[in-house]
Amino acid sequence: MPRYTASSLVSRRSRFEIGVLVSNTTAQSQSEVQKEQPGAHEASGRHLLLTLNDCSPHLLNDIDALRELAGAAAVATGATVLNICAQKFEPQGVTVVVVLAESHASLHTYPEVQKVFWDCFTCGTICDPEKSVTVLQKGLEARTVSSQIICRQ
Repeated sequence: MPRYTASSLVSRRSRFEIGVLVSNTTAQSQSEVQKEQPGAHEASGRHLLLTLNDCSPHLLNDIDALRELAGAAAVATGATVLNICAQKFEPQGVTVVVVLAESHASLHTYPEVQKVFWDCFTCGTICDPEKSVTVLQKGLEARTVSSQIICRQ
C-alpha cells in the first residue's frame, strides 16, 4: 500500500505552487506509524469542516489535480496518507477521499457554483487539520473560506 509523507514530498514542486506533490513511496504498516507517533491514534481529535467559495472553475473537474491537492492538504496536517480514492461524476463534480493513519479527509467539488467542501478528521494531538486550509485555498484559488472545528472526545 502506498505511503505519503511530508519528507518524501517536499523535494518536489506541484503545479499549485505549494511545495508538495503526492507520490507513491515505500509502504508502511499502520502499527509502524503508531510506534513512530505515540498519541496519534487516541480516541479523540479535531474535525475541520471547510467551505471554499468562488474557486477556480477549471480545477473543479480535474480529478488528477484534485487527488494531488487533497493528498498535499492531508500531508500538511502532519498526517500519514495511506490511500487516496477519487471519483468523477457526470455531468460534473469530483469527490476525493483520503484515508489517513490518523483517520480521514474528503473533498467534494461543485463546479456549477464554484464551491468545494473539505472535511478532515484527525485522531489524537499530533496532527493539525487547520494546516490544510492554506494549501486548499491557494490550490483552488478560493476567494472566500469559512471553517468550523469540532473537538471530539
